[in-house]
Amino acid sequence: MPADTVTHYTAQRAELLANLVLTRRKDVRILSLGDKDDVGIDLIAHLMTPIAGLTANPYFGVQVKGTSRPLEDERAANRLANQAVRGMTARAFILAPIVLMAFSMEGDKGYWGWVMEPLVNGPNSPSLACAERVDMKEINNRSLDGLFESVTSWFEAMEKVLFCNKQEKELK
Repeated sequence: MPADTVTHYTAQRAELLANLVLTRRKDVRILSLGDKDDVGIDLIAHLMTPIAGLTANPYFGVQVKGTSRPLEDERAANRLANQAVRGMTARAFILAPIVLMAFSMEGDKGYWGWVMEPLVNGPNSPSLACAERVDMKEINNRSLDGLFESVTSWFEAMEKVLFCNKQEKELK
């Protein structure tokens, strides 16, 4: 099989695996961004369950990487992830959390890590931290729950900051 065919197969299959693990939750919808060269991320994961008080549902960007080599552990996934994010341009223009998901075609083993990590340092202090090094975690239900909880908390804090004038007017 020619190298470009293997590369295409690996990328396509990795994106399918990302869709599969993210939609374990029934309230997640995935938007594929098509021509990834222009955008820098492959997918947007949109949480469809309304959150009280939010005018927009939480979402995050997903960069997907695949490899035909085994990813035996988090160290191997970290090496792949940190090579992948070096040239990533999406960090410069998307105002939302971004994760990198990496999958091995051997055993479909997957890992994820923050590229743009959502942080909430207080009730009105949301921020996005650009990771200098991506710290990958094995994909499982518990780690994905943590991802979704972090994104939701960040959007709740962002709502308070972005719409504070609206809330102040309502109180008057």
